[in-house]
Amino acid sequence: MVKHWPKGCFKFFKAVCDDTRHGILEYLHTKERANARDIVKHLKVSQPTVSHHLKIMTEAEVLLSEKKGKEVY
Repeated sequence: MVKHWPKGCFKFFKAVCDDTRHGILEYLHTKERANARDIVKHLKVSQPTVSHHLKIMTEAEVLLSEKKGKEVY
């Protein structure tokens, strides 16, 4: 029995418990870095959908983001 869950545990599980997010993570695992446009092309889902999922995973600290000019990787 677990008496105390780590603070960000539930955010983490929510962030990775989705088929689209699994697809994003699998894609990113094969790349050194990618942006939302790359993921949209690969997964064939809309840009707003990808951005939504990336935001959830970034807030849960599953992903890191880096801004280069206007692009976010």
